[in-house]
Amino acid sequence: MTVFTKHNILGATLSLILVGEITVGASNGLFTVPGFIALAVLYLLYFILFDAITVRYKLNNIGLVLINFALYSVCITGLLHGELANYALQPQDNLITTLIRIQCSLFPLFVYPLLKRFKATDSTPLSISKAILLFIIFIVVISPTRLFGLLPLITAFAEAPFITILYSLAALLAIYVGLKQRARQSFSNRAINLASVALLVIGCVPGLVPFLIVLVLSVVVGLRYLLSEKYRTVSSIL
Repeated sequence: MTVFTKHNILGATLSLILVGEITVGASNGLFTVPGFIALAVLYLLYFILFDAITVRYKLNNIGLVLINFALYSVCITGLLHGELANYALQPQDNLITTLIRIQCSLFPLFVYPLLKRFKATDSTPLSISKAILLFIIFIVVISPTRLFGLLPLITAFAEAPFITILYSLAALLAIYVGLKQRARQSFSNRAINLASVALLVIGCVPGLVPFLIVLVLSVVVGLRYLLSEKYRTVSSIL
């Protein structure tokens, strides 16, 4: 029931690295002390919420991806961080914006094998209601910065209404379908484990090139295994 467990802290740290925050933030000077603290808290609270859902519903791997697509790729980065507005504000980058949406959905497939490797799986998650409450409090506290929260959400709907509504509807559908994806057995795969370690190492290197490698490798490996019914229907978290 504790928030600051090895499982939660390591899960949040791995998530932060595997989505490319270190490769981008450490190379372009975006990391300030207050900014990094806010980012660390964001990933900690999100991992706690996501982990609570995955454990409560015993999600299989496709369920992990669908729920993460809805919550992280759409709600957090797309709406609360306003990245869906980039479809209108930076149309020349639409391909990379879409690839990032896909990669942001897939990273839990690599986080949980690493948690097993680091023997950080013995944690009792918070209840979903408590995890949601903590995350809402964070949104309220951070919203006055105008970098995350209500203003970017409004901007996304104002600048790219069609694509934002489309993603929002897709997120609702993903939640509905994702919560029905139950796993009955655990899963471990040597190739996925090696890919997870490789992504972790590359994700710690600042620079645009490492970010692009993490982006492409995550998408290629993640989608490759999701095409396998055997992989989709088992769980990397059990």
